[in-house]
Amino acid sequence: MTALVWQTALLLLGAYFLGAWVACITRRIFFSVTTVATKPVGIAEPAQLAAVQQGRRHVVDGRDVIYGYTKRMPTRRDELIGGGSIFWVIRHVILVRQPILDMFMVTDEDGDTYCRLLYGPELTAVEARPLRAFQGWRYLDPDAAPRDLGAASESDLPAHLQQELRALGLL
Repeated sequence: MTALVWQTALLLLGAYFLGAWVACITRRIFFSVTTVATKPVGIAEPAQLAAVQQGRRHVVDGRDVIYGYTKRMPTRRDELIGGGSIFWVIRHVILVRQPILDMFMVTDEDGDTYCRLLYGPELTAVEARPLRAFQGWRYLDPDAAPRDLGAASESDLPAHLQQELRALGLL
Protein backbone atom coordinates (compact mmCIF):
# COMPACT_ATOMS: atom_id res chain seq x y z
CA MET A 1 0.00 0.00 0.00
CA THR A 2 2.78 2.45 0.81
CA ALA A 3 4.45 1.85 -2.55
CA LEU A 4 1.20 2.72 -4.31
CA VAL A 5 0.88 5.93 -2.29
CA TRP A 6 4.47 6.91 -3.16
CA GLN A 7 3.95 6.12 -6.85
CA THR A 8 0.80 8.22 -6.93
CA ALA A 9 2.53 11.08 -5.11
CA LEU A 10 5.45 10.97 -7.55
CA LEU A 11 3.11 10.95 -10.56
CA LEU A 12 1.19 13.94 -9.22
CA LEU A 13 4.39 15.78 -8.39
CA GLY A 14 5.78 15.05 -11.86
CA ALA A 15 2.56 16.27 -13.49
CA TYR A 16 2.74 19.45 -11.42
CA PHE A 17 6.28 20.22 -12.51
CA LEU A 18 5.64 19.28 -16.13
CA GLY A 19 2.67 21.65 -16.11
CA ALA A 20 5.00 24.40 -14.95
CA TRP A 21 7.32 23.74 -17.89
CA VAL A 22 4.69 23.27 -20.57
CA ALA A 23 4.93 25.90 -23.05
CA CYS A 24 2.05 31.65 -23.03
CA ILE A 25 0.96 33.52 -26.32
CA THR A 26 -2.47 34.98 -26.96
CA ARG A 27 -4.57 35.82 -29.85
CA ARG A 28 -3.91 39.49 -30.10
CA ILE A 29 -1.40 36.80 -29.98
CA PHE A 30 1.04 37.16 -27.26
CA PHE A 31 4.18 35.31 -26.74
CA SER A 32 5.79 35.35 -23.46
CA VAL A 33 9.21 34.64 -24.04
CA THR A 34 9.61 34.11 -20.57
CA THR A 35 12.61 32.12 -21.51
CA VAL A 36 14.08 34.83 -23.18
CA ALA A 37 9.47 35.22 -21.50
CA THR A 38 11.08 34.33 -22.52
CA LYS A 39 12.19 35.48 -19.52
CA PRO A 40 15.07 37.50 -20.54
CA VAL A 41 17.82 35.94 -18.42
CA GLY A 42 19.53 38.39 -16.10
CA ILE A 43 17.08 41.22 -16.85
CA ALA A 44 15.80 42.95 -13.69
CA GLU A 45 13.55 45.68 -15.15
CA PRO A 46 12.06 46.85 -18.45
CA ALA A 47 14.60 49.68 -18.85
CA GLN A 48 17.40 47.11 -18.76
CA LEU A 49 15.59 45.02 -21.40
CA ALA A 50 15.35 48.09 -23.64
CA ALA A 51 19.08 48.79 -23.17
CA VAL A 52 20.04 45.20 -24.06
CA GLN A 53 17.82 45.30 -27.13
CA GLN A 54 19.63 48.37 -28.47
CA GLY A 55 22.47 46.05 -29.45
CA ARG A 56 20.05 43.85 -31.39
CA ARG A 57 18.51 46.72 -33.38
CA HIS A 58 18.65 46.51 -37.16
CA VAL A 59 16.96 48.17 -40.12
CA VAL A 60 15.04 45.71 -42.30
CA ASP A 61 13.05 46.91 -45.31
CA GLY A 62 13.30 50.50 -44.06
CA ARG A 63 11.95 49.85 -40.57
CA ASP A 64 13.64 49.48 -37.19
CA VAL A 65 13.42 45.95 -35.79
CA ILE A 66 14.88 44.01 -32.89
CA TYR A 67 16.22 40.52 -33.61
CA GLY A 68 15.24 37.64 -31.38
CA TYR A 69 15.81 33.92 -31.76
CA THR A 70 14.20 30.62 -30.83
CA LYS A 71 14.96 27.07 -31.87
CA ARG A 72 11.66 26.19 -33.54
CA MET A 73 9.03 28.04 -35.52
CA PRO A 74 5.87 28.63 -33.44
CA THR A 75 2.94 26.55 -34.68
CA ARG A 76 0.65 29.59 -34.81
CA ARG A 77 3.03 31.79 -36.80
CA ASP A 78 0.41 33.31 -39.09
CA GLU A 79 -1.71 34.43 -36.14
CA LEU A 80 1.30 35.98 -34.40
CA ILE A 81 2.40 37.96 -37.43
CA GLY A 82 -1.08 39.43 -37.82
CA GLY A 83 -0.90 41.69 -34.77
CA GLY A 84 0.62 39.42 -32.12
CA SER A 85 2.90 40.50 -29.31
CA ILE A 86 5.44 38.91 -27.04
CA PHE A 87 4.88 39.51 -23.35
CA TRP A 88 8.14 39.74 -21.44
CA VAL A 89 8.22 38.09 -18.03
CA ILE A 90 10.74 39.78 -15.78
CA ARG A 91 11.35 38.37 -12.32
CA HIS A 92 8.22 36.17 -12.58
CA VAL A 93 5.97 39.10 -13.52
CA ILE A 94 4.63 40.06 -16.97
CA LEU A 95 5.60 43.75 -17.28
CA VAL A 96 5.83 44.75 -20.95
CA ARG A 97 4.85 43.58 -24.40
CA GLN A 98 6.45 44.04 -27.78
CA PRO A 99 4.87 43.56 -31.23
CA ILE A 100 6.00 40.60 -33.34
CA LEU A 101 6.54 41.81 -36.90
CA ASP A 102 7.81 38.68 -38.61
CA MET A 103 9.55 35.35 -38.11
CA PHE A 104 11.33 32.97 -40.43
CA MET A 105 13.75 30.04 -40.36
CA VAL A 106 17.46 30.77 -40.79
CA THR A 107 20.45 28.45 -41.27
CA ASP A 108 23.79 29.59 -39.83
CA GLU A 109 27.28 28.88 -41.15
CA ASP A 110 27.47 25.66 -39.07
CA GLY A 111 24.30 24.33 -40.73
CA ASP A 112 22.15 24.76 -37.60
CA THR A 113 18.64 26.08 -38.18
CA TYR A 114 16.68 28.38 -35.89
CA CYS A 115 13.77 30.78 -36.04
CA ARG A 116 14.61 34.50 -36.26
CA LEU A 117 11.99 36.76 -34.72
CA LEU A 118 11.62 40.40 -35.69
CA TYR A 119 10.14 42.55 -32.92
CA GLY A 120 8.97 46.14 -33.16
CA PRO A 121 11.32 48.47 -31.23
CA GLU A 122 8.67 49.81 -28.84
CA LEU A 123 8.08 48.22 -25.41
CA THR A 124 4.55 48.83 -24.10
CA ALA A 125 4.01 48.70 -20.33
CA VAL A 126 1.20 46.35 -19.33
CA GLU A 127 -0.67 45.62 -16.14
CA ALA A 128 1.79 43.70 -13.95
CA ARG A 129 0.75 40.08 -13.59
CA PRO A 130 2.64 37.36 -11.72
CA LEU A 131 3.45 34.23 -13.73
CA ARG A 132 5.05 30.97 -12.65
CA ALA A 133 8.16 29.82 -14.42
CA PHE A 134 7.61 28.06 -17.74
CA GLN A 135 9.49 27.19 -20.86
CA GLY A 136 8.35 27.68 -24.44
CA TRP A 137 5.44 29.48 -26.09
CA ARG A 138 2.09 30.08 -24.39
CA TYR A 139 -0.85 31.42 -26.31
CA LEU A 140 -3.08 33.79 -24.32
CA ASP A 141 -6.72 34.45 -25.00
CA PRO A 142 -7.04 38.18 -25.77
CA ASP A 143 -9.47 38.60 -22.89
CA ALA A 144 -6.93 37.04 -20.51
CA ALA A 145 -3.96 39.12 -21.67
CA PRO A 146 -2.70 41.93 -19.42
CA ARG A 147 -4.07 45.29 -20.50
CA ASP A 148 -1.83 48.10 -21.68
CA LEU A 149 -1.14 50.85 -19.17
CA GLY A 150 -1.68 54.47 -20.12
CA ALA A 151 1.13 57.01 -20.07
CA ALA A 152 0.11 58.49 -16.71
CA SER A 153 -0.45 55.37 -14.66
CA GLU A 154 1.07 53.20 -12.01
CA SER A 155 3.61 52.04 -14.62
CA ASP A 156 6.02 54.62 -13.16
CA LEU A 157 6.16 52.56 -9.97
CA PRO A 158 8.74 49.78 -9.73
CA ALA A 159 7.29 46.38 -10.64
CA HIS A 160 7.82 44.85 -7.19
CA LEU A 161 5.97 47.76 -5.59
CA GLN A 162 3.10 47.44 -8.08
CA GLN A 163 2.86 43.76 -7.27
CA GLU A 164 2.75 44.35 -3.51
CA LEU A 165 0.14 47.12 -3.82
CA ARG A 166 -1.97 44.95 -6.13
CA ALA A 167 -1.80 42.07 -3.61
CA LEU A 168 -3.07 44.47 -0.94
CA GLY A 169 -5.92 45.56 -3.23
CA LEU A 170 -4.62 49.13 -3.51
CA LEU A 171 -4.13 49.08 -7.28
